[in-house]
Amino acid sequence: MIHPRNPGVVVRSGAVAVILGIIAWIALRSPGVAVLLLLALLVLVFSRRRSLTMADLEVLWAESLEPMLLLDHRGRLAGHNRAASRLLTLADTSGEPVDAAERLVVEEARGAWRERFDAVLSGRKRKGGEETAARVTLNLEEGETLPARVAMVPLEVGGERCVLVHLRDLRAEARVAELEETLRSSTRQLTQKELELQITQARKAAIFSASLDCIVGVDGQWKVIEWNPATVSAFGYTDGELPGMTLLDLVGPDREAERCPNGAGGVVDGGGRVRVGERFETCARRRDGSVFPAEVSVVRVEAAGPPLLTAYIVDITERKNVERIKNEFISIVSHELRTPLTSIRGSLGLLEGGVAGPIEGSARELVHIARSNSDRLIRLINDMLDLEKMQSGKDELLIEPVEPGALVRSAIAAVQGMAEESGVVIVEEVDCHRTVMGDKDRLVQVVTNLLSNAVKASPRGAEVGVSAREGPDGRLRVSVEDRGDGIPADQLPYLFDRFKRIDNPAFRQKRGTGLGLAISKTIMAQHHGTIEVEGGTGRGARFTMIMPFEGPQA
Repeated sequence: MIHPRNPGVVVRSGAVAVILGIIAWIALRSPGVAVLLLLALLVLVFSRRRSLTMADLEVLWAESLEPMLLLDHRGRLAGHNRAASRLLTLADTSGEPVDAAERLVVEEARGAWRERFDAVLSGRKRKGGEETAARVTLNLEEGETLPARVAMVPLEVGGERCVLVHLRDLRAEARVAELEETLRSSTRQLTQKELELQITQARKAAIFSASLDCIVGVDGQWKVIEWNPATVSAFGYTDGELPGMTLLDLVGPDREAERCPNGAGGVVDGGGRVRVGERFETCARRRDGSVFPAEVSVVRVEAAGPPLLTAYIVDITERKNVERIKNEFISIVSHELRTPLTSIRGSLGLLEGGVAGPIEGSARELVHIARSNSDRLIRLINDMLDLEKMQSGKDELLIEPVEPGALVRSAIAAVQGMAEESGVVIVEEVDCHRTVMGDKDRLVQVVTNLLSNAVKASPRGAEVGVSAREGPDGRLRVSVEDRGDGIPADQLPYLFDRFKRIDNPAFRQKRGTGLGLAISKTIMAQHHGTIEVEGGTGRGARFTMIMPFEGPQA
């Protein structure tokens, strides 16, 4: 193409198209660079000749992705590219010229627009040496506005001085800036979280290494994957020998129980599952084959990915030795006391029955009190001896099939007199017809102890519920629930201690030995079971006896 006023300058449309194609390709990746190249192309063309035609300009800006306007010397719209038409919804400019400031710029910014336009058109610098690119707010349809950056370049088109206006939509930049700030904020938070995590991990690692108790991490197959130094010291294995071993190589199973001092329970329940979430006593085996009593607690690690568990193993040899010495002392004292007490009780019974002659008035009442207290002391001594025998492993269980219904009815019959005297109604609910293997007399003793406590704790006219059912874990669950004042939370950890009595007015009025729950817990341990307690102050309590149907033979 040859410009009519400057025949020496030839503008080849093919070359321009190629250059514009390259600029368009760059615009897809970096719009700012593309605009600079396009403006540079315009300046280059303008520097080679004195004027452009509108057709030349349209060829140059047709493929631009950035909005562009052409303003005549009065600041009126003389042309625009497709990008500007899409952004600003501009119609054809062939009609009556429209003032660009009036049409496009918000009212408060029109003065600055016109001042900048005049400076660019005349070639003079603005006050303060400001650049010709600046932010401005444009009007869109339906009252909407558009933040934009405006750059103005002087240009001669068709022999007339004009101004080429390049617009940059700042909404995308604002969104990018917002995203960048969000990213920076997220990065700061992530950095802080990572620091906190590192501190937490370092603290846990210090506790893990410094713990005097054995801590063993296992996977879903119970294979050992991590351990602390105390584990190496307690079991005698080296760090190279522990990987690949299982938890059952270190503690349990039941077939080793007879080799463990003072007796022990099993790691595996009646269904063949490792007891998770319970604290139980068992035996642990060292590398040299020796065993020691241990308290074990296995907990699941709540985390994404494959199942992980952590076992806490505590050597309770010293505790067992102290208990053994204490039990031996209690046993000796109890044996020495039981014989004279039995004799005293028999003599008092004879006196109360009038064998030695009639006793009247206050003397008879005093004999009755002495005989009652003798009975209570004998029951206490018998309970202490029974508990010592159970905990020492000398108490032999008579294992036989037991129906849960018969178990519950026998216990109810044992406390029915006490319930009637206290004005308490016992409600039975048996929903289990599988037989359980166990020592019937001992199991009845457990339920009787629980029912007796529930009757003592309930007010007159209340109901005490006793139920038997098969739990979701496949074990027998016998529950006793009362409507008393409940159990204070601070007393729950000590309920099964010897001579522990709940701080409750109802229990102060009804004497007991304080050994019932301790004996019940020991009996359940003999049957590989446990007793769970639910309930707080003011809402009653529920004691649940839990054991496998297979019993101690499991």
